[in-house]
Amino acid sequence: MHPRTPRSVIRVLAFVVPLLLVALLGYERCVHDQKTRAATLADEILGRSEATSDQLATGFMAVRGVNPSDACSDSNIIRMRKIALAAPYLAGFGYIVGNALLCSSFGSQLAPIDVGAADYVSATGFAIRSARELDIAPGTRLLLSTAPDGFTGFFHPSLVVTLAPAGDNYSLGAVGYTSRTLLMSTGAAHFNWTKLTLAPDAASIIVRDKYFLAVHRSPKWDYFTYVAIPFAAATAEYLGQLPVFLIIGLFLGAAGFILVGRMFEKRASLDSLLKSALRRNEIGVEYQPIVDMKTGRWVGAEALARWRLGNGDFISPDVFIPIAEEYGLIGEVTSTVITLGLGHLAPLLTTQPRFFLSINVSSHDLDDIGIVRSLENAVRRFALTPNNVHVEITERKSVSLSCHVETIAALRRAGFKVGTDDFGVGFSNLGYLNDVPLDYVKIDRSLIVNALNGAQPFDIVETVVRLAHSRGIEIIAEGVETEAQRAKLLACGVTLGQGWLFAPSTTALEFVAAFARRGKGEQSWPKRSGYDDGRARPLRRV
Repeated sequence: MHPRTPRSVIRVLAFVVPLLLVALLGYERCVHDQKTRAATLADEILGRSEATSDQLATGFMAVRGVNPSDACSDSNIIRMRKIALAAPYLAGFGYIVGNALLCSSFGSQLAPIDVGAADYVSATGFAIRSARELDIAPGTRLLLSTAPDGFTGFFHPSLVVTLAPAGDNYSLGAVGYTSRTLLMSTGAAHFNWTKLTLAPDAASIIVRDKYFLAVHRSPKWDYFTYVAIPFAAATAEYLGQLPVFLIIGLFLGAAGFILVGRMFEKRASLDSLLKSALRRNEIGVEYQPIVDMKTGRWVGAEALARWRLGNGDFISPDVFIPIAEEYGLIGEVTSTVITLGLGHLAPLLTTQPRFFLSINVSSHDLDDIGIVRSLENAVRRFALTPNNVHVEITERKSVSLSCHVETIAALRRAGFKVGTDDFGVGFSNLGYLNDVPLDYVKIDRSLIVNALNGAQPFDIVETVVRLAHSRGIEIIAEGVETEAQRAKLLACGVTLGQGWLFAPSTTALEFVAAFARRGKGEQSWPKRSGYDDGRARPLRRV
């Protein structure tokens, strides 16, 4: 969101967005519930259908080899009756020749019963007749499955497909997979199965004609079962649970409204605290060496802004620098860093004319070309030269440095070397190497770490180095923490670096003392307390 968006708008959004999100997620949950219910019922129907098919197969095995002349004998009728009684899903068992039922487990009849032509015959020769009402069972529509030898199983479809709770507008059934013929069904929904494209998966849920349609294909038999639940069922469930969703949404919205308000209050209080800190000189500077990684020689230092409260607590630059930029205080912070940094290290810079201090400036500072005059005045005040100062631009807003070419060019004409910090993240890009007059770029630690641990190709770093060197731009690597990183960077042409491998940031006195010890051949570094706790971790820069 744009930083200038009115706070009242942000607070309203913090209230409305959770409310809308809960409402949307609530409806999605109801849809998911209905789809899950459809899938569960379809699976249950498939289980019953396969059990029925298994019982039919067992019955057909029991009468296999019976002579057609004995199919309706008393002994075989008893056999068929036993088959029907042993199979819970079978309503009966009989013998059909042509389209006539000659006898059944219900007993012999005086005349054959016409059962009509088969609705379809499967590839294995089984004739299927749906919804047939027989004289021996008036008022009941049965499904008949007749084997090639004429023996037939009867079963009542309701034992398989009547699963939906009373009053629910669900539609259930079974359909021949190859023939796409409806075998049995209940409910109002009807589909043109011949034109319906089904996924090859054993189970799937599709949306069709305002229904959630769950389809489960049998791995053993040539049919699939289905359950169709209307969209209206999800809507009805949602409306029934809407009060609960609204309560949750209102609670979260109110919490968001309050939290955002407190965040603004905290930022506003930090704004006031920062103003007071600048007046009370609470903004300090620490220094981290920039090292020639071939020789270990310290060639420069970076000045890092630090804010220590009166009670000794530190506030991270990641917190107070964005606030300084938002409330127009960044110029004062930069001015403080310039004055303190040059003042602290002036004796060292005077005796080491090739040593430089890198001072971070915000891209906001470049909006005013007066930054050039401020730096020139500070250099003269401490009897230094522009060669002692590097200006390092840190971008924290989505404005290209190409918009500040004039200011950057003026800094370079004044004798200051200009570079960009955190290259490879944020808004920096390779286009700067062509469009912006820079003396160096500092490769961000994350780019180096990701390249060295394989998260991204190392040739990205190599490309940046090669392109920069071809334009006479120097490369500094930040966040160097291991010997392996140093060796890899040196191998691809990066000679300057900074990071915990060499030294952490520290106060001016400690920095100067450590620099002097290194001149005597000592490599030790004092362990510090406070903002840096001695652990090997990178620091965010100003």
